[in-house]
Amino acid sequence: MTYLKLSAIALSIGLLTGCSYFGFGSDNERTLGEEALALEIPPNLSTPKDSGLLVIPEIEITGTSKTVKDRVLQKPDNVELLRDGRNYWIRVAGDRENIWHNLLQFWSDANIKLRVKNKPHGIIETSWFSGDDKRFASDTKDKFRLRVEEADGGIKALELYITHYGAIATDIGAKRPRWNNRERDHDLEVEFLHQLADYLDRVPTQVTTIKKATTNYDVSDEKLVISEDFKHAWRKVGIALEQANILISDRNRNKGIYFVNKVDFLEDLNSNRGPLDRLISPDKVKQEKPFEVHIESKGARSIISIEGKTMTPAKKLHVLKAIRDHL
Repeated sequence: MTYLKLSAIALSIGLLTGCSYFGFGSDNERTLGEEALALEIPPNLSTPKDSGLLVIPEIEITGTSKTVKDRVLQKPDNVELLRDGRNYWIRVAGDRENIWHNLLQFWSDANIKLRVKNKPHGIIETSWFSGDDKRFASDTKDKFRLRVEEADGGIKALELYITHYGAIATDIGAKRPRWNNRERDHDLEVEFLHQLADYLDRVPTQVTTIKKATTNYDVSDEKLVISEDFKHAWRKVGIALEQANILISDRNRNKGIYFVNKVDFLEDLNSNRGPLDRLISPDKVKQEKPFEVHIESKGARSIISIEGKTMTPAKKLHVLKAIRDHL
């Protein structure tokens, strides 16, 4: 079933146009939560200026007063698909302003609706979706989160990370089935990264392996020690957090801090709100109190710690183990 689902979704993204098997209806169907949901700004941080989508040029048609507005996707100068152990991500030359519309259009062309489009924080999150094709099980749903981060090294480049979240229903015969988390589909994440890289570059993208996974992890005294320098630890911890449903709302790389919330993605699926309620207000995701994940560099090692007013020693240990289990 996973192979069939992966193949079908890959074919859908590869075609990119005219795709409708995800079952979202006509183009004029209202998208729930399509406006960017505001994320709380952590203390001492300011929201970057956001000028919206790329400027849309106006073209006058000869013989008529009609003005045509056309969004032109810009091809980045360089797109790489990188791999470090089991972790994959895309590195794109350019800045967020120039690439943002391409990222939105990628999901739009795949007919996958978005519930979060937050350019200042570099976060795109899809709504839950499921296929209406007979090849797919009707008791499963999927969603993805795309995170955009400025690359290190003092050059103008972005790193793109995609995380998959899955749900499976129980009590199918009931009026309201109960949804539970199902295992993350790593192969599907990699396939979507391949398709996004090809979409941005318009040519098949090769995978570049930059480092072998030989990391050791040790949790003790409310700290997680990783045998990696800061650069690699920062990337690995960021990926591990989102795979553990601990979502990054903002970050300060210079200080080595991820500002995060632990969320329950199934809250919107299992809520008692009906379709009319969802039209009035977007789906909500249950969040715990925000806290911080600190990464301190110690040469070839990095020390991970948790800070937060509501974080007891037991909670800190739970988060550190969750990070370790997803590294």
